[in-house]
Amino acid sequence: TFLNLYYSFSNSYFSYVHHEHSWINISYSIGGDTFPACVSTSFLVNVVANSPPTNPGLTNQVWSSTTAHTYTIPTFTDPNGDSVTYSMSASCTAAMTFNPATPSLTAAVGATSGVYSCTLTADDGYTGGQTTATFTVTIGAGPVQPALTA
Repeated sequence: TFLNLYYSFSNSYFSYVHHEHSWINISYSIGGDTFPACVSTSFLVNVVANSPPTNPGLTNQVWSSTTAHTYTIPTFTDPNGDSVTYSMSASCTAAMTFNPATPSLTAAVGATSGVYSCTLTADDGYTGGQTTATFTVTIGAGPVQPALTA
């Protein structure tokens, strides 16, 4: 497998974007045609593939439109320790407000009744680092009133 490995002489670092787990053998020499190599070394680097965030489990929600509600979404963890950002599907945010920083989903009093399929995406910012999870929010018109008897 050919690996794209770049070395910056001005900053003295190697740069490689990894896509799968592999070992890379790196050898380099500093010198040239007119000078013998003054530094020569070889080393092995273990490149670990990126893993997506882990879904802690999301629960379906049933809310009344006569009361404000907030669902604090359980935090996704990343096996590589990367920070995770969140986004929510447009079908869900049409009737509710999503806050990606907390992350949480809020419906105000008077939210439009309906059944909303909400798809949350947790992303660690690296290739292969996205997880999606879908849950349902059902917003009812209000509490059911008991039948009147004469």
